[in-house]
Amino acid sequence: MQRRHLVTSLAGLSIAPSTSLLTSCRIMKKDIRKFGKMFEYLKDDVARTRETGDALMVVEGASFGGSAFHKQVWRNLKFVDCSFEGGYQIRLDAMINVEFSNCHFSGVIEFGVMTNVRFLRCHSEGNSNWGGQQGSSNVVFDKCRFIGSNSDRNRQGAIGTYGEATFLDCVIKWFDISADTGLVARGCDFDDVSYHPESAAVLIENCKLRGTFNMVPARLSSLTIRDTVVDHLDLNRADVTGDILIERVRGRSLLALIAGGTRITVRDSQFRIGPQAHSPFRLASTDTLHALIDNVQISGGSKPVELGFGTVGMASKGIAPKVNQTFTLRNSHIDHLDATYLRSAHVRFEGNEFGRLELQHSRIGTLELLGNTIVRTVDFTNVEADDAKVQPLGAGQARLEGSNIRLD
Repeated sequence: MQRRHLVTSLAGLSIAPSTSLLTSCRIMKKDIRKFGKMFEYLKDDVARTRETGDALMVVEGASFGGSAFHKQVWRNLKFVDCSFEGGYQIRLDAMINVEFSNCHFSGVIEFGVMTNVRFLRCHSEGNSNWGGQQGSSNVVFDKCRFIGSNSDRNRQGAIGTYGEATFLDCVIKWFDISADTGLVARGCDFDDVSYHPESAAVLIENCKLRGTFNMVPARLSSLTIRDTVVDHLDLNRADVTGDILIERVRGRSLLALIAGGTRITVRDSQFRIGPQAHSPFRLASTDTLHALIDNVQISGGSKPVELGFGTVGMASKGIAPKVNQTFTLRNSHIDHLDATYLRSAHVRFEGNEFGRLELQHSRIGTLELLGNTIVRTVDFTNVEADDAKVQPLGAGQARLEGSNIRLD
């Protein structure tokens, strides 16, 4: 799996923060080499521990742009109003029990394995690239601002860790975020952000995902998104070993043709697809055992909404995946639904409003179509069901060519 975040090759990195900002930082901050004993302790953690034990050391108003720190361990520290700059001058082995408050970061910085580290009201810009390595845990970014300078994803910076990371009330634009084994995001404003985890449990709550929230490629152990506004969420080709829950989400489009997703639930959500949307609403997996779409409104756009579980699409014809056990769609409104090529033990559509419904080429154990409002047609072409309970339909509404469905 290719990854371009945390930390890229310095040769290919063009660090372009604001010149006036960096100049201001250098004028206001004192070089860390002038901090005497504090500087010595940052260079030699063993000596510091021997002389001061676990006492907290506070470093305030320091600039870290002119001195190298390689292989050190920083622990029990608080940095206040400091600036960290340069390319690979800081390459730590580890960081433990550290807080950064109102600090600025620019360049390429490796903080090693981070444990119990907090960034409070910190900021970064341009295509700076910094964070923690594998094994990092309890790393929190609180009320931070990371603003890139270019919408080109190949020229954006990256922040986070190869382990776990939490983002609280942060504003992030044109940056990669990294949290390979676990992400929590609450109250954040993301704008054209990329995120490509390796095996993460992901929780996104009360956030705004503006532009495209790009998760291609991604490997997830689980995904929960709730109480969030989404412009465009791209999960295409994601591999999800556990469950997916999307609830109380307002958005424009979702692209999720995925592998896995043992249980998929989308409920109490609204999606309004714009006429010029670059992709429709698509949610499908050959591996989902249980799918529930409940109280979801999807409208607009020029293409049908695609929902599929079991064997999905023409390219999958003839493949024998795990059969979807249940696919339930209820109390929802969808202008045009494409649910073709289903392979499911039990499909139940109840209490929905459809403009047009397509179920062609599906293989279903029990099919229940009950209490729905259907404006135009239901296409049962080449549908085979062992047992079918279908509500009364108007004259000419049902297309039954090649199907074993019998209507009363």
